[in-house]
Order: sequence, then structure tokens, then C-alpha cells
Amino acid sequence: MANPKSKILPRILSTMVVVCMFYCIGEFAPMLGYDFSMFGVNIIGAGLGIIIVGVVCIANQRPLGSIGLIFELPRILRGILVGGSMAVLPIAFVFAVQVGLYSVFKIPSLAPSFVAPNFNGEASLIKLVLFAAGCGASSLMQELTFRGYVVRSMRPQYPFTDANIAQAGLSIALPLIAVAKNLICGGYAERSGVSLWIFLVIAVVFFAAYTFISSLKRGFVTRVTGDIWPSFFGNFFFQFLGGGLFVQSMILTSYSSMIRLFAAETISMTVAYIYYHRQYVRNKKRKEEHEKKLAQRLEAMRLEELSRGADPNVEDLSQKSVKEIMEQHNKRILDSIGAHSKPVQPQNDDSIVNLKEVEFNENVNP
Repeated sequence: MANPKSKILPRILSTMVVVCMFYCIGEFAPMLGYDFSMFGVNIIGAGLGIIIVGVVCIANQRPLGSIGLIFELPRILRGILVGGSMAVLPIAFVFAVQVGLYSVFKIPSLAPSFVAPNFNGEASLIKLVLFAAGCGASSLMQELTFRGYVVRSMRPQYPFTDANIAQAGLSIALPLIAVAKNLICGGYAERSGVSLWIFLVIAVVFFAAYTFISSLKRGFVTRVTGDIWPSFFGNFFFQFLGGGLFVQSMILTSYSSMIRLFAAETISMTVAYIYYHRQYVRNKKRKEEHEKKLAQRLEAMRLEELSRGADPNVEDLSQKSVKEIMEQHNKRILDSIGAHSKPVQPQNDDSIVNLKEVEFNENVNP
């Protein structure tokens, strides 16, 4: 039998190549005289990326819920609360520090304001709504692709740590494509010579580190919640509020913006890891309780079988599956009341206790 691992990585990499190709279409379209961006957001790349992931799931007969897109109101509300707090609070803290520094030193680059990228003038409600829609589409594409498809595809055969590092590494490709596009299209024209190359090196290092940390953080949160909503809303608020407060232009060209974004993301990562660790411990405890209840139920079945005159040489009935135990019960029922009655249908292990073993395995096992 072929090793399942040998099929997973090529499939993921081929999907990522297609996603990046379509993302490039949206980024490099201005070179052909077309600008499909929505106030600086690559809306075409985001939309096509969502479609690609959806097509891959359909081709593999996988529901969107299997990659974390679960349309349940409690999950969505939890996503807003968890994701929002992990993004809004760190951004607010860094912004407060920025305001304090500006009030003391009057540094122009730290002047507090909210200007969403590429507004080209005064902001309006319709511009804010369109910018928010673009941020939402971009966030959804990233979460479905990396925290959803990549992690969930690797998870059965690879430990979570490996899957999380892999998706974080792959996610770096998108901002690096944007840097390459800005360089080719003259987005960094205000710099030249040595100054330009120094900025490019710093920009590449910044985007690689910033994206890797933020992706790891969202992978942790997605693992313990079981859906992508917290990471989606966290991503959205970082793009919308972080872009409006710290970047304020279509292209990130300020070292000050890099520092503020990285500081906010580092704080957010710390908060997210604390949340992840607590949820992990709680889920592990719930799994242990589930296994304890299951063992007690199997022991009760074993004693019942022995009391009915089962073979006394069978000392450890817990080694049998629940389906086998139920079938043994059904056979005894048919023998005692006749074959005209309908026996109890064998059930899987999860139905004995009202807990989801699959979620425990996903959220707790290393």
C-alpha cells in the first residue's frame, strides 16, 4: 500500500501553485492597464483563491465544514469575540502608545489618524464599506487556504506542529508576491540605489517574519476552536484597523508602520498562545473524561455479559469494539425473544457518550 504522506504534499503544493498564480493575476494586472484591486486589496486574487479551494474540496468530496467553514451562529459569535479581542486589543494598545509618543515628541510619522489605504482623498462610508469587503474577502481566502485546506489535509498523517509550520511557511508567498509587484510597478520609486535595496531586504524580512508569526497564531486558535471564524475575524481586524491606523497607504513604505504592525502582532501572538494553551488543557481533560466514561460503560457491558452466562474466559471485553459488543447483545436478544423483533442497531464509539471523539483527536493529540 502506498504511503498516504506521499500523496498529500504534492497535492497541497500543486494547489498552492495555482492559488499563487491567480493571486499574481490580481497583483500584476496594473501592468496591463487594469486595476482590479479594491482600495489596495487584491480582490481578484482573493476571490479566485476562494473558488480554487472550493473546487478542490468538491473534487475530493469534502464539505467546507471539513476545512473549518462551519455556518453555525454560536461559532460565528465566538469567532467575533475571540478573533476580535486578539486583534483589536493589541492594535488599541500599540495605537495608544503611538499617541503618547506623538504627544511628547511630535514625530510626524506617528501622527494619529485613520486613513484606509488608497482612499485618494477624504474617506466616505461607501469607501469604508468597500474596503471592509475587500479585507473580508482577503481574510477568508487566507484562512480557507492555509488554516483550513493545508492544515486539515496534512493533519491525519502529520503532527499538528508540522502542519502548522507548513501552512505558516506557505502563507509567506502572498506578501512576497506583493513586494515583487510593488518593485516592478514602481511602488518604491521614492527610494533608489542603496536605500532601495536596504529597504527591500528589510521589507522582505519584515513580511516573512510578520506573516509567519500571524499564521502560526491563527493555526493555534483554529486548532482548539475547530473552525476558522476566530482566525478569520482576527485577520480581518488586523487588515482593516491595522491598515487604517498604521499603514494609511496602498503600499507599506514606512519603517514606523512595520514596527507598529509587528509590535501589535507580537502581542496578539502572546495572547493567542495563552488562549490556545488553556483551551488545549481543557480539551485534553474533556477527552480523558470521555475515555473514562467509555471504559466504565464497557466494563458495565462486560459484567452484564458475564452475568448472562458469557464465556468466563473472556477477561477483557474492552478490547472488543463497541460494534462487536452491541452485535453480541443483539444476538442474545434474538435468541431470547425470537427473530421477529428488530434488534438495536450497532452504534459507533462516539454515540455512547455525547462527546465528539474526532474533535478531541484533532484538538489534543500532538
